[in-house]
Amino acid sequence: MEAPDQKILCFPALPIPDFSRWREESSRNPSPHWAKVTTDTGDARSITLWLRACPPYRPTREGVALSSFYIASNALHAQTRERALNLPLKPLLAGYGIGAYGRNGLIAVPGLGTRFAAAAEASFDPPDPLRKWDDHRPLDARCEQCGACVVACPNGALPGNGRVDVALCLRAQAQFQTPRMPDASRDRIGASQWGCDLCQEACPRNAAIAPVSMPEGLERALELKRLLAGDVKPLGEWIGTNYARPARMQARASLVAANLGRRDLTEDIRKLQNSPVEAVRDCAAWALVKLER
Repeated sequence: MEAPDQKILCFPALPIPDFSRWREESSRNPSPHWAKVTTDTGDARSITLWLRACPPYRPTREGVALSSFYIASNALHAQTRERALNLPLKPLLAGYGIGAYGRNGLIAVPGLGTRFAAAAEASFDPPDPLRKWDDHRPLDARCEQCGACVVACPNGALPGNGRVDVALCLRAQAQFQTPRMPDASRDRIGASQWGCDLCQEACPRNAAIAPVSMPEGLERALELKRLLAGDVKPLGEWIGTNYARPARMQARASLVAANLGRRDLTEDIRKLQNSPVEAVRDCAAWALVKLER
């Protein structure tokens, strides 16, 4: 499904950099987010880097929220899949001066803030000799006296040095569900069906990025009754089938319905107590307790 009216930037013929610092850091601090990330560029001569803007979405009429990052990322995946490279993208952006790190570990790019998705693909063009790589990655100058994102993170996942404590990050806790997502985090996800944008909402680097309305098709795909029933194919067309798995979306929709006080969906949630997936049963049980208080 195509992401509508989103600005696209292209940086062609980037020389293939030395990712030795990233390899050292990632081996020292392994994360499940890096499971498929490599520095292998095959027989590519250079790298083409694509950025796609993803301004935040306003919630649906039901009040359901969704991070627009996943729509932009899915669109870029479809665009670059034939020559995609699973490179560490943030070091690439910072190393070539395209953007700069903030205290929340995210890169901000002029005109896009942190509200963008990125993808790299192999190029067989000669590298641009004017593009210079620098592995030194200072914080964005705007972040030096600012800690808005650190304060905004309800789980304390941001130590303020440009890194993220993945074990405490709401987005990571929800995605992996191992270990079990803490009850406090389930409350804190609020109405977000997928993703957490709290640190981005607080970031002054995004102050000029205005929210936009969701496409009607996406809003229909996010109807809670549909998601609780496991009807996720329409949503998968927007965010990708890797994210829009039936059990994953059922578990999350249970939490969102409870956080929105949707007692009209109690019976839909109750049915999930018979799910073969433990995480779904667990989230449904938590939601029922909250709705029945």
